[in-house]
Amino acid sequence: MSISDPYTMEDWRTAMTAILQAPVSRSHVAILVDRRDTRPLSTETVEEMTIFFAEYQVELAGGRAAILVSDDASLEMGRMARLRSRLEIPNTKIRAFRSYEQAVRWLTTGHAD
Repeated sequence: MSISDPYTMEDWRTAMTAILQAPVSRSHVAILVDRRDTRPLSTETVEEMTIFFAEYQVELAGGRAAILVSDDASLEMGRMARLRSRLEIPNTKIRAFRSYEQAVRWLTTGHAD
């Protein structure tokens, strides 16, 4: 999923809902969210996304989401999303990456290095 500014949370929710409800997502969820063309997430947006994902815990169980970012501020917000998700959706792993290759490797093998 690629995201570019400007977008609304409603746009994001609609796209993410379509991904999570797709038949291919039923067996194993591995989502790469490319945020390299966006500004860093706000704390409020991380909270909204965490709440959204908590509503889809069953669909996400055992899944992974890699957030691809381009700057340190976005990487830090991705780390906050990771920590928040551990509390709200503990059966799903979320990590932020600056490297596309590491993100894909982590999604497919569970190891980024």
